[in-house]
Amino acid sequence: NPAAAFAYVTTAPKELVSNARGQSAVTAEWIKSDPRAAQDAVLALNNQGVRYYTGFTAVSLLANTDLDAAIEFSARYENRAGDGSHPAVGSLASKIIEERGVGGIQAWLNEVDVGQATTSYKSEAIEHLGYWHTGPDMAAILAAPENRSFVTSELLRDIAGSAVSKESDRLGKGLDWLANLPPEVGPQRQAIGERFEKYLKQDFEAAGEWLVNQELTPAHDGALEIFVRNATMDDLPASMQWAKQISDPTLRAKTIQFVRERGGQDSE
Repeated sequence: NPAAAFAYVTTAPKELVSNARGQSAVTAEWIKSDPRAAQDAVLALNNQGVRYYTGFTAVSLLANTDLDAAIEFSARYENRAGDGSHPAVGSLASKIIEERGVGGIQAWLNEVDVGQATTSYKSEAIEHLGYWHTGPDMAAILAAPENRSFVTSELLRDIAGSAVSKESDRLGKGLDWLANLPPEVGPQRQAIGERFEKYLKQDFEAAGEWLVNQELTPAHDGALEIFVRNATMDDLPASMQWAKQISDPTLRAKTIQFVRERGGQDSE
């Protein structure tokens, strides 16, 4: 009797049973015979931690047996819990893209509405999806106009880290990944600048070499500005030349003025 077993592990003393583990184990069996009843039991739990672990089990198992039911339950969980925990949303997103492709994941993202948690729900889904998908499919998702509300520079940097997790030069390779994204990815320039600044602090020479070897685009403007601001301490003429390669007129003028204020001469 799954309902009775669930009730037992909910009320049993902790020294006899781990509530979260016990309820997750019962939920895994209950989902097979009566998925709706199991879902309702999970949502009725008051303990936030236990509810999260059992919710994680429910979403993960449903995603493998009834994807639409998993999508529905995940939304019900979010609207019930309201704590921003998003259990197994990454696994759910991965299953959706495997079965329904980029179009399917975009349709799902377009329909998601879990109130104030909607943005963080979508962001976490795509961040976790980035553990397994960092190629053209991910680029298409990040470039979609519908996703601008949750695609941030932080999200891009996190996915870049996943994309190059097995590389020896993670910062440099991560910058390559970011630079190769479509120009429609709004926060691309900011993400490159932030990651480049970290690279510069870690290994100035390697970061400078990375920039020298790039075919510069507007996405590199942030990195160029950061490089110039650091390079003025050692080489004002070179800093001025780098500043002039910034494509954004306003940022270029601002950066050139920065170099001039430190004694740099404009040869033009």
